[in-house]
Amino acid sequence: MSIHYAVASALLRGTVDEESYRHLDDAALLALAGKVQVEADDGFTAAYPAKQGAEVSVELADGRILSRRLADVVPADLDLIHHRFRAAASAAIGTAAAEALETAVRNLMDCDDVGALMRQAAPSHSQAVAA
Repeated sequence: MSIHYAVASALLRGTVDEESYRHLDDAALLALAGKVQVEADDGFTAAYPAKQGAEVSVELADGRILSRRLADVVPADLDLIHHRFRAAASAAIGTAAAEALETAVRNLMDCDDVGALMRQAAPSHSQAVAA
């Protein structure tokens, strides 16, 4: 998705996570995303790719401007990636199946049947009916 959408989600929901992309037709989020303006910054451009900076400025209805600038956005570490995977997978296929899938992915190099891995990722019939 676009930077516009991610910024709007952060402002509206307080986060940008997998849930941010489950309701792509959210009228309030889309309206806010339409107000986001993206501008290049010479300093950030010059620092890239060694650093990936960002600045967000928000103009409030009363005219005040709130701003936050980061010289380098810190990427997610392995623990955060695993946490986000578990949360998203558990919501989709259940906690036990998500744990089994995570183990299967960790052991992917030893897997003889990638189809079995894909079957583990699919929601069960009962989960599909409940959704």
